[in-house]
Amino acid sequence: MKMLDMKIIFILLISNLAFAKNSFLPASFKVDFLQSFKSSLTGRENKSTGKLEYKFPSRVRFKVEGRQPSLFVSNPSKSWLYSPPFDPSEKGEVVEQSSENLYLPRFFDSLKNGLKNNQLYSVKKMDNFYLLDFSKDFSKKLGMKTTKLYFKDGKASESQLKNIEKIVFTNKDKKDVVLTFSNFSEAVSFSDDHFVFELKKVKGQ
Repeated sequence: MKMLDMKIIFILLISNLAFAKNSFLPASFKVDFLQSFKSSLTGRENKSTGKLEYKFPSRVRFKVEGRQPSLFVSNPSKSWLYSPPFDPSEKGEVVEQSSENLYLPRFFDSLKNGLKNNQLYSVKKMDNFYLLDFSKDFSKKLGMKTTKLYFKDGKASESQLKNIEKIVFTNKDKKDVVLTFSNFSEAVSFSDDHFVFELKKVKGQ
């Protein structure tokens, strides 16, 4: 085996060990979610279910099901937001853009810092949740002001993401988006291609 190949394998092993030893954020995970938020127009609570898949860094696949389904896919360079058509005979809408400063991938990437103060956010431990207060610059990039992390059994003493029950995102307008998690699986094997949008893959699901 070539020396360069051995170096690459060594770097990958060290990277995985760094996540495995004492990391709040696993190198990859998938989880089912229930998303809820209040409509700014009607004041009613909107709910939808879906699946979130993540691989460090910045690889996200966020699928929302229900009456208004959508699929958000991102990797370190690009992102796509796909809205399927109401009529199967028509084409869906795809919005492609740079993945820089998109809040969902950047938020999960930031969790590699764990539940301790850092340059991106300060951490305050409450009775049954952790409050993450983002720095002014990071808050501006995310479009979010704070995030609350609630743990299973109402205990905020757990130290890994797999024990999270729900995450409450609060934007600058003090409006909340709640993600309640279930069926969390970590160390999931994802190919990088899984985080590249292709319409034929969506139709094949």
